[in-house]
Amino acid sequence: MKIENRGNNAHINPRLNRVQDAAERSESKESAQTRNASGDRVELSEAAKTLQQARTLLAASPEVRAEKVAELKSMIQRGVYNVKGREVAAKMIGRGLFDQLV
Repeated sequence: MKIENRGNNAHINPRLNRVQDAAERSESKESAQTRNASGDRVELSEAAKTLQQARTLLAASPEVRAEKVAELKSMIQRGVYNVKGREVAAKMIGRGLFDQLV
């Protein structure tokens, strides 16, 4: 009796398939490294560099300025905090216009 190899025998040895997949991934990773070593370059514009620096500084700055919050809280409790409506309105309008531009 002759047994022929018909169809996919992946169900017979799944471990073999995993080993083959790992080997293929390794080969593709090596070829990608070879392509990168062949001279591909990326150069950022000055605007991109400035933006990257701004993002780094923003990430390093604290979200809430604790000293400022404590000072304002103290002023409110003492009743000496005075809100200047015109300044608040001007800043709100200015920020709104800035947000529309960006």
